[in-house]
Amino acid sequence: MASLFESYERRIDKINAVLAQYGINGVEDAKAICAEKGLDPYKTCEETQPICFENTKWAYVVGAAIAIKKGDQQLDEAVQKAVQKLMEAGDDRAAAVYRSIGVYLAHTLAYYRALYGCGSVLLLGRVMSGKGGELIISACEDVLRSEYPELDGKLRLALPDEYFRRVGQSAVAASLPEIK
Repeated sequence: MASLFESYERRIDKINAVLAQYGINGVEDAKAICAEKGLDPYKTCEETQPICFENTKWAYVVGAAIAIKKGDQQLDEAVQKAVQKLMEAGDDRAAAVYRSIGVYLAHTLAYYRALYGCGSVLLLGRVMSGKGGELIISACEDVLRSEYPELDGKLRLALPDEYFRRVGQSAVAASLPEIK
């Protein structure tokens, strides 16, 4: 089979082993499973992140197919969990997803700093936990240092403990005042 993504030959056995746990016969089968449900996560990822690697696009395909096979009703959450599981297993495609989130976060934070003058940002949510969260922060800090050196010392990323990262987003949302 032709290489579908970076380092395909080195990683495909590990990927296929994860897919087999869900009765999926490879990444092409994963894509077909998504298509049967009218989904094209590869194209969605490509349109959302035009500069992303092939690894990232196929990670979304794999995550969506696993979610479909598991019968998850909340597909977005299921894909997130599948990508997190792949990240914990050391999958480079999942790491590419998290790195790309970190890059987007850096540019967004620089914009927010210019627009709102914020000096500290509290980062919450399941995506910020575990190895993936560490990779997001690392990529974000790298971009801020290299592309926004004028923000050095002026923008602080704050991370609570691991538990609060996962549930803190809900607590903060619940405490917001009602806007009328």
